[in-house]
Amino acid sequence: MFEVLEVSWSNFSNEMEVAKDLDGVLTAHEKYLHSIVKLSIRMGLRSCCSYLRHKCSSSIH
Repeated sequence: MFEVLEVSWSNFSNEMEVAKDLDGVLTAHEKYLHSIVKLSIRMGLRSCCSYLRHKCSSSIH
């Protein structure tokens, strides 16, 4: 989870630096939240697939 937050925060910080008004800040924040959710789901799916792969290979042997 740390990796997700670190990458997302870095992108958010960069977008905040170039935001010119409140709409820019809100857009940057929305992208930040979307990024966290998207990356968390990807990491969760990878973790789940890895677990299932391990379980399936254990049951075969």
